[in-house]
Amino acid sequence: MPEKIRVLHQTYRVSEVDNLHDGADDLYGQVRYLEERILLNSGASGESKKAALMHETIAEGLVEITEMCYWKSKI
Repeated sequence: MPEKIRVLHQTYRVSEVDNLHDGADDLYGQVRYLEERILLNSGASGESKKAALMHETIAEGLVEITEMCYWKSKI
């Protein structure tokens, strides 16, 4: 896994962590926006970690694009 990944204008650190969950369910990956981190579940298989990293990267890119379009329409 890469140590860092760039999504549009933001660089995120990629880390593997144990017991990644959202309170109720186990997660394969999660973006921590304020920490500028993408977390991957260390217990997942290598293929699942790759898929989670792609998912979190694409989802984050879509959030960024949506926010840019929103703020651009307000100008």
